[in-house]
Amino acid sequence: MGLAKLRLAAVLICSALPLAACVEGINAADADILPAEYEAAEVDADENSHSETLNAEVLNVDRINFVDERVELVSLVFRLAGRREHNDRLTEYQRGLDEAFAKFRDHQLVVYTRENLAFGYCCILHMAIHLEETEQGFITRDNIDFLLEDVGGVYTWTGEKAAEFVGLLNDFYNETNFAEFFRGSMPYYLEISADFYEQLLGEVNLEWFRQFGVNPAYMRAVVSPSSGGFAYAGMAFGEGDDIIYAAIPVTDNFWRFHRLIIHEFSHAVGNPIGEAWYAENEEFRQWSDSTVDLRRMPFYPNGLIIAREYVTRAFTVLYMAENSERSIAHYLREEFLRGFHYIEYVYAMIAEHEWIGIDDTEAFVAALMNR
Repeated sequence: MGLAKLRLAAVLICSALPLAACVEGINAADADILPAEYEAAEVDADENSHSETLNAEVLNVDRINFVDERVELVSLVFRLAGRREHNDRLTEYQRGLDEAFAKFRDHQLVVYTRENLAFGYCCILHMAIHLEETEQGFITRDNIDFLLEDVGGVYTWTGEKAAEFVGLLNDFYNETNFAEFFRGSMPYYLEISADFYEQLLGEVNLEWFRQFGVNPAYMRAVVSPSSGGFAYAGMAFGEGDDIIYAAIPVTDNFWRFHRLIIHEFSHAVGNPIGEAWYAENEEFRQWSDSTVDLRRMPFYPNGLIIAREYVTRAFTVLYMAENSERSIAHYLREEFLRGFHYIEYVYAMIAEHEWIGIDDTEAFVAALMNR
C-alpha cells in the first residue's frame, strides 16, 4: 500500500476505533529525573493547571505549567502504595514528596490501592485524565469508556474500582492538604515546564499528525516530576474531538526525549491500526505474539499490546525520518535492538520503503554509509 493510501486509511481507522493503552519504558540511565507531557495552561503561582493548551505563538513560556495536579495526585497515591514504576528513582523533588507524605502510607486509599489495584503504569494517567474537579470534589467525567477499555485483560479499571478509588481520593486530597503542596511547588513546576517547552515541545512538528486525522489542537502534553522512569499515552473521549495525552518524565535535557514524545503521540494513529491488523492479518498477529517477552518487556504482556506498539513504533520511525537528519536505518535498528524484531516488516506496511535488512549487521552498516 502506498504512503498516501496508508495515510488515508489511517484517518479512516482512527475515526472508527479507540486508542489503546500504552506504556513506554525509559532506562534509568537515560535521565536524572522524569517528566510527563500534558496540557499547557497559563497560570498564576497559586492556581492549579488543567485548562486548555494555548497556541505556541501566544505562549508566555515562563508562565506556562505542564504539570497537571490530577496526574501528580494519582501518581502520589501509587507511589505511596509501593508501585515499582513510581519508585524506580529518587530525585530531590521526589525526596521532598516522600518526606511530606510519608505519614499517609497507610491512608485508606493507599491501602486500597496496594491491596486491590494490581495494575500500574499507564493506568495512573488514564485515571487522572478522566478526573474533573468540582466544588464538591473530584468526579469522573461523563465518558470514561477509554478508562474502562479492556486491553487483553491488563491495565484495566472497572467501573466499581474507579468509583471506589475516586471516593477515597477526595478524602486523601483533603486530609493530606495536597492542594497546598501543589501550590507551594508551583515555582519548580514553572521552571521545568519552561525547560520542557524550550528544549522539546516547541520543536515538535505537531502538524505532522494532522494528515492521519489527529487535530493538534487536541494534543496535550504533561510533565510529571513525581512519576518514575516511564512515559505514557492516553485519551479522553469527548462529544467532539477526543483529547490525546502524552506524559513523559523530567530530565535536565528534555531533548533526549524527542523520540519518546513522538512515540506517545503516535499511539493515537498506531494503536487502532495495530488492533485492526491484529484481528485481521494472521502474519502480523504471529509477529506480535512471538515478540512478547515478559522478562525483557513486562509492560507489554500480550500480543495485542505488542501489535499496537509495532505500528506506533513504525509511525514514530516515519516521523523521525521525515523530521530529522538521521536515516530510517538508524531508527529501525534501534527498535530491532529493543526487541521488536519485525519492525522493518511493519514499517514496510505503512510506508514505501527500500528494504534494508536491519537484522543483518553488514546490511545495516551499508545502509548508514549510503544514506
